[in-house]
Amino acid sequence: MEFNGRLNDSDYNGCHNEDLKYYEFLFKVNSPQELKKLPVDCLFRLCNEIRTYLGEKISKSGGHFSGSLGVTELTVALHYVFESPVDKIVWDIGHQAYVHKILTGRRDRLETMRKKGGLSGFCRMYESDHDIFGAGHSSTSISFSQGLWEAQKLLNGHGIDNGVELDSKVISIIGDGGMTGGLAYEALNYSINLKTPLVIIYNDNDQVSLPTGLSSAMGYKPVLPFFLEKTSDQGIKPLNEALEEFYASLSNNNGNNGNGAGGSGSLAGDLNIIGPIDGHNIYELIGLFNMIKNPQQCGGNNTQNTTNTTNTTYTTDNIESISNGVNSIQGHKERYLYVGNVRVNGPLIIHIKTIKGMGCPQAIKSLDTMHSIGPNTPLTMVDLVLNNSPNITDSRNCEYGQYSSMNTGSDTANGGMSTTNDTANGPIDTTHSLEYYKKYISNVGNKASIKDEVFDSDSYSHVFSRTLVKLAEVDPKIVAVTAAMPGGTGVGLFGTFFPSRTFDVGICEQHAITFSAGLASAGLKPFVSLYSTFLQRGLDQLIHDVLIQDINIKLMIDRAGYVGEDGLSHHGNYDVNMLRMFKNLAFMFPSDQLDLTLMLKLASDLNRPVAIRYPKDKVPNKSQLGYDSDFYEYVKHFNFLKHMNNTSSGYGDPITGRITDVTSDSTIDRTTDSRYANNGNSISNEFNEYYNDLRNFKSKVVRQGRDVAILSLGPVLHNVIRSMEYLDSTFDPTVIDMRFLNPLDISVLEKLKQSHERLVIVEEVISGGLGTAVLEHLTETNKLSQFKIKCINYPYEFIHHATRQEQMEMAEIDPKGIADQIRSFLKQS
Repeated sequence: MEFNGRLNDSDYNGCHNEDLKYYEFLFKVNSPQELKKLPVDCLFRLCNEIRTYLGEKISKSGGHFSGSLGVTELTVALHYVFESPVDKIVWDIGHQAYVHKILTGRRDRLETMRKKGGLSGFCRMYESDHDIFGAGHSSTSISFSQGLWEAQKLLNGHGIDNGVELDSKVISIIGDGGMTGGLAYEALNYSINLKTPLVIIYNDNDQVSLPTGLSSAMGYKPVLPFFLEKTSDQGIKPLNEALEEFYASLSNNNGNNGNGAGGSGSLAGDLNIIGPIDGHNIYELIGLFNMIKNPQQCGGNNTQNTTNTTNTTYTTDNIESISNGVNSIQGHKERYLYVGNVRVNGPLIIHIKTIKGMGCPQAIKSLDTMHSIGPNTPLTMVDLVLNNSPNITDSRNCEYGQYSSMNTGSDTANGGMSTTNDTANGPIDTTHSLEYYKKYISNVGNKASIKDEVFDSDSYSHVFSRTLVKLAEVDPKIVAVTAAMPGGTGVGLFGTFFPSRTFDVGICEQHAITFSAGLASAGLKPFVSLYSTFLQRGLDQLIHDVLIQDINIKLMIDRAGYVGEDGLSHHGNYDVNMLRMFKNLAFMFPSDQLDLTLMLKLASDLNRPVAIRYPKDKVPNKSQLGYDSDFYEYVKHFNFLKHMNNTSSGYGDPITGRITDVTSDSTIDRTTDSRYANNGNSISNEFNEYYNDLRNFKSKVVRQGRDVAILSLGPVLHNVIRSMEYLDSTFDPTVIDMRFLNPLDISVLEKLKQSHERLVIVEEVISGGLGTAVLEHLTETNKLSQFKIKCINYPYEFIHHATRQEQMEMAEIDPKGIADQIRSFLKQS
């Protein structure tokens, strides 16, 4: 397609000449109003430019990546037709809304994404009037959208001027992952009940968020919503065919109680569904959206709003003949939605098929790693070009090609983005994407391995997954459960070794917990790994279905505390306040990889509910820890398992019968190695003593001092130790790693009162954790007056996106911040 009439240089807001060469259309668009000025023929190329721009900027800054590539055409079409923010475009989660941000005035700030003071990685109402709803968690968009539409109907109906026209449209965009969440179904059910005229765009890309990597009964993709099973199996339809089926279904159901495409008498029967159609065919999307936004303009011979599909151009005249006498109402739109001149009762679902990662071969081939990328990630973006055809019929008939050879000035070896005209990869289409996906799934198990170095320098999550695999070798009752986060939590690695003992329930934290209660009641030991921020959704189930009934599940609370760039909607700051009140829950806070490993072992031994909390962070370096080297290695290589279980490794999967060989990198048997022969008993004795303290929920003295005692909970211990570098050399505190919140080690308080007058309590939680527990105990025992106490914890204010280190500094819980607070406390006391 050619653009007739080149844009004037004055239209580009001072962009560099080199940028104009590659972003001819993108730099013209600073708002949805400016987007509408572009001829429709230019939009395909605009989408290419947007993808290239995303690759350039996100390769440097990091952030959610492949999701936005998959909805580029959808986003452009939405803003090209609808009038945001008068029309309400509501994104579920919001991690896929980067293109939306580009088109709504934030293009030039994209490099600041997820940085301190920069753009959020999600939609935020404070950031733009076009961000109708702030999110971060899934499955909320339909509920909010329904409330929004019903409110504006009531306000207008009572003559209240709220600045919203009654016929403004409310559009919710939700993915196949979001539709695994129960909240979405609750909202859908109520929207049908009230016949709320929402437009719900179901973005189907065959993924939840990250592929599970599990070859179990879950298959290669999430469970499809039941009301889309039939339409999904039919494959992508040209828009004209999808409309024919849609209007025919409306006609067939006219006169029944249900007005939808699935027949009456059920939820599916009350749904109005168009699709599945091609989510990358921007011209079909624009045609369909015009029929919804401007139904009164779609009749007659108005070619400006026609939809050119395959060999047929459809206008409202065509559609009326297809609709077979369905009730058509001209002009009156108090409560109804229209597609053309045909009234639709209740919500309309537009089912689109997209390819996550479209335009970036790496993103398509590496579904697990390219969902979200770190800063300075090398990327290769490939422009999509239409086949040599005079008419645009299907944007999936495209090849990897090139209209520009771009060099961003970034050294792609050290991050950055490049484009290529390499056509060896072949066309991007649904078949190719699915093949990439299946190949990925089939290769995951072959790639999995247990690395010794994970213990020394990797994340707490990886230490968890490594340890759980080793524990499951010798305990066939151990199973793992997660809610659509197998990669992030480490459950995916466990699943490559024990597929039949691994359950990814989708974005359903409530179900994950109650399902695990059933597993535990039957005698298994479910380790339920959830992000702290998502655990909030399962609080009722945790109380009602687990803790009240004292059921033996093991809750792994990942991403506890500040999480960095994902920001305020994803911080794990509230789990301690939620769970501290339940005294039958053993609540553990490992400060390092050794304690995490042994607490996991302890959790598997205990016949009671357990929660273990750890952050999104690296474990401390071995040099920072005070363990004897031999003892550290003894735990690292799981030699304690051989002594405690008195059995060799190699328990198989109890269902498949497959024997799993899980070996570490080291080939040394440290129970017989000469270096251990002379002191094996002493290490064993040291381990027994250490583990017995854990079994008795005892704290650990890290440093013995006088006068001031610092009680620390969790990995913030290492900030406490480093804080002493900023304090006077005469400062000589006792430092205690409390390790447990439930049950609280009150014996240590009895010992401290004999020689310490001041207590400093440091924890990564908003007030309501260890500090509150200590104050409650001292008050109940009338000993509060024996100490002067300072609590150092998170502030009540919401902390926005930044690096985790910057967030700790903002909260004054980094080493220097802790030192400043201690110094001030000592002066005042």
